[in-house]
Amino acid sequence: MGAGKTTIGQLLAARLGWRFVDIDEAAVAMAGRSIPELFADGEEEFRQWERQAIAAHAHDEDTVIATGGGAIAQDDTRGLLVSLGPVVCLTAPLAVLWERAGTDPNRPLGQDFDVFKARHDSRKPVYERFPLRFDTSGVPPEALAAAIAAQVVHASARVDVALGERAYPIDVAPGNLWRLPSALPGDPGTCLVVTDDGVPQTYVETAMHALHYAGWAPVLEVLPAGEATKSIASAERLYDACIRSGLKRHQPIIALGGGVVGDLTGFVAATYQRGVPFVQVPTTLLAQIDSSVGGKVAVNHPRGKNLIGAFYQPVHVVADVGTLLTLSDREYGAGLAELLKYGVILDPDLFATVEANVQALRDRDLPLLTRLVARCCELKAQVVAQDEREMPGGPRGWLNFGHTLGHAVETVAGYGTWLHGEAVAIGMAAAGRLAATRGDWSVADAARLDALIRALDLPASVPDLPADELVAAMARDKKNRTAGTTFILPSRIGAVGYARIEEPELRQWLASEAVGK
Repeated sequence: MGAGKTTIGQLLAARLGWRFVDIDEAAVAMAGRSIPELFADGEEEFRQWERQAIAAHAHDEDTVIATGGGAIAQDDTRGLLVSLGPVVCLTAPLAVLWERAGTDPNRPLGQDFDVFKARHDSRKPVYERFPLRFDTSGVPPEALAAAIAAQVVHASARVDVALGERAYPIDVAPGNLWRLPSALPGDPGTCLVVTDDGVPQTYVETAMHALHYAGWAPVLEVLPAGEATKSIASAERLYDACIRSGLKRHQPIIALGGGVVGDLTGFVAATYQRGVPFVQVPTTLLAQIDSSVGGKVAVNHPRGKNLIGAFYQPVHVVADVGTLLTLSDREYGAGLAELLKYGVILDPDLFATVEANVQALRDRDLPLLTRLVARCCELKAQVVAQDEREMPGGPRGWLNFGHTLGHAVETVAGYGTWLHGEAVAIGMAAAGRLAATRGDWSVADAARLDALIRALDLPASVPDLPADELVAAMARDKKNRTAGTTFILPSRIGAVGYARIEEPELRQWLASEAVGK
């Protein structure tokens, strides 16, 4: 109440050239009674009319809907709302809200401050579930409408992965999780949604409600968060879920979460009944720009990461960059490492953009993230189109820049000690120093990479782990096809190549990194 939903909603609709619907007004028109009259019969009476008014506009396109302050707090109404489009939450300090809305005779819940505050406090946890939030205090309404248009409505991109009959689209936009049903193949029926308990409940709720209202019968399987979940035992649990739910060969499995969920779910989709449709809904930056694209699916083995897997392409990727707003700083930073990787190996302009926008990336600017996520997907799509199955010496192997040592660090330190992106950052910085020592690229560029990794608050130094174990782990790397360990090393920013490092040089390099002493 009092956040400015009607005022800003009208301005936003006018800016977009869309229709505006005020749900309070719509409910009053449908009921033929005023809000105070409806509340006189109890709040539940008003809430029923409110939900009917929202349902009446469920199929409207190009529409801005302003709800009452309590609509989102009702479970069934919230479920309907999240299935219709991006939900934007307008906020303001309690004192500002009371100044705007208090004692308004048309607001039955705004007559007493203690009641007003109690309602605000009870609803606040629900409001805070939604990442697209804008504070309306001290900002002109016109400016807020412009910001919402720029950061939510206009920030979108589509990338096509060109693989013939296995081609698929990647949709990138803030708040586009509600579009999930349109990404599923075939007629509505049973589908399996796989997530983990680290994914915020609002994303799971949005996906499930969107599927339900589109006619699907989604079955939810929630796994423990963490790298340890990417195992054969977890795959067996998902096979059991597929069998229990009666999932047919034409019915999809949906991965909702980060790289662990995507890799594991994709592996199950590739092998259950010899392959069922698979939709990626990545909720982390790392997954949106890397693991959800390209069809690498796998589970880990105690002796190595991703040793058991397949190439199996999704049928659609739905990347909601709004989910990045709720990532922890550490998880978000881990994704920035992979984003930077694309600049080093393929695109000097992307690298320069990251350098020039460190603070905006720290602030998680949605239009910038939309553009960079789409660009990374575009770059990976180009590589995958040339080299889908990572042939010897092919360009897909370049995507492993930083991963040879990074995977070894993850394995030796124990899965979960380092996030994947953190380990890749370590591997990239170390590989840059190795390349400079070998004369493969300039010391200045190696220092530039190292400085940018640190500016993004990522680790750049190799942790002090047993050198013998690191060497053994790197020897098991999937890129190794002959004696020695294969590294991806840069020759300049925007270009990399393969280099075979024999064990004596490898040990000498690790010693220079002060590892294993």
